[in-house]
Amino acid sequence: SSTGMGVLLCVMLLLLLAALAAVAGGLAQPRLATPERFIPYSTTDTFEGGLRAKDVLVVDCTHPTAQQLTHHLKAPSTQRKLVPSHLLGDSSTDAVFNALNAGHRILNKKAVTCDHFDVDSFVSVWAVLNPDKALEHEAVLREVARIGDFRELRLDHPWQHDALALCCWLNSEEKRLFYRPFAAPISRGEGEGEDKFEHFLQHFQDVLEDTHKDEYRKRYISEYTTVVSGYELSNDASAFSHHPALGLVVVRVPEPLHYYSLFGVEGGRWRDAVLALYSGNRYELELKYTGYVEIRSRATYPRVEMQRLAQVLNDRETELNGGVERDVRWGASRITDSGPLLRLDVEGRKLSKEERYGHPLERPIHASLLPPAEMEATVVSYFSHALKDVEPKVGVVVEGAARVQRQAGVALVGALARGMTTATEEDTSRLNLP
Repeated sequence: SSTGMGVLLCVMLLLLLAALAAVAGGLAQPRLATPERFIPYSTTDTFEGGLRAKDVLVVDCTHPTAQQLTHHLKAPSTQRKLVPSHLLGDSSTDAVFNALNAGHRILNKKAVTCDHFDVDSFVSVWAVLNPDKALEHEAVLREVARIGDFRELRLDHPWQHDALALCCWLNSEEKRLFYRPFAAPISRGEGEGEDKFEHFLQHFQDVLEDTHKDEYRKRYISEYTTVVSGYELSNDASAFSHHPALGLVVVRVPEPLHYYSLFGVEGGRWRDAVLALYSGNRYELELKYTGYVEIRSRATYPRVEMQRLAQVLNDRETELNGGVERDVRWGASRITDSGPLLRLDVEGRKLSKEERYGHPLERPIHASLLPPAEMEATVVSYFSHALKDVEPKVGVVVEGAARVQRQAGVALVGALARGMTTATEEDTSRLNLP
C-alpha cells in the first residue's frame, strides 16, 4: 500500500542519514593537542623539566632549533626553516591564530615559551594555551597585538575600543605590579618577564570576557582616555599628510602624544616612518617597528640610517645660531634598534631605551631653530634621495639596504638654500659617502 511504501522510504532515509553521520564522524579529526603550560625560555636544546626543543613551541622570538611562530628576524639558513612561512601574518599573534585556524601540527607541543614579555608575546602565549577561548575573541585579540606591538590604533568599530581597553589594562597593570618595559634594574637574563607571564596568564581571561567591569576599568581608564583624546587630534584632516613613495607620514599637533594616538593617524598602518611636528619647533622622527619585523599584509621599504640626517640638522642649527654650536644636538638610533628615533638631546644626556620606548608625552622634546616647513622639507628630501629607485617589498627588506644607506647622506643645507626639494650629486659628495 501507499502507506507502507511511505514508511519504508522514511526508514530508508533515516538509515541513509545515520550512515552519512557515521562516515562524517569517522572522517572528523579531533582538535589538535596544543601546549598546556608556559615554561621559561632557554637558548639551548634543553628546557625546564627536561623538555627538549622538539617538545616546545617558541612564539614571538627566535630559537636555534625549536619550531617557532614569530615575525622576528630569522637567519635564512637556520631559524627560517623552523617557521612555516604560510602561517605568518603581521604580528606573532597573527601567526598563532593562522596556525589555530589551520589546525597546524606545529601546535602539537607540550609547552610554549618566549624570551620577553610584551603585548604581542603575551597574547601569542595566551592564545596557544587557551585555543578555544582565543578563537571566540579572535578579531579583538589580533587587534590587541597590533596596537600593542606596532602602536597602530584604529577606532572605526566598537570592538576596536575593546582592544584598546585591553592594551591599556595590560600596560597599566604591568607598570603597577611589576616594572615598565626595559626598566628592570639589572639584566634579567634569557627568562625576562617570567613573573609577568605567570600573573597575566592567571587573570587575562576574566578581563577579556568582562572588559568594562568597574574593577578593570578603573585600572585602564586614564590611559584609555588620554589615547582617545590624542587620537581625535591626530586624525583631524589638517593634522597629517602622507608621502606614500617614502613610507612617511607627517603629523602636526600642538603637544606630544601617546604612541597609540600618534601612530594611529588615518592611513598610518601603511607607513613605516612618522615625523611629528609639535608647537614651539619641537620635532621627532621615528622609524616604526614595522620595519624591524616581517610584515605580510603590505610591502615595506628598507630602513634608512638617520645619522647623516642628524649631521645635516646639526650643521643647520649651528648656522641658524650664528655659527655657534648649540647645547642640544640632533642624534639618532641605528636601524638595528627596534624603533630608531631622531631627536634633539642635551649634550651628554641621551634618552635611555626605557625612555625611548616610552611615549612622546612622557619625555622632554627640545626646541629646534629650524621652522616646521624647513624641517619637513629636509626630512622629505633626505628620504627621497635615500630611497631613489628603491621598491618596497613584502617581508623584511634586506636586499638593497646597503645601497640605500650609501644614498642616504644628503647635505640639504645647500639644496634648501637654492629652493630645491631634492639633493644634487654635489650635496651628496659633501658628506664623503662610501
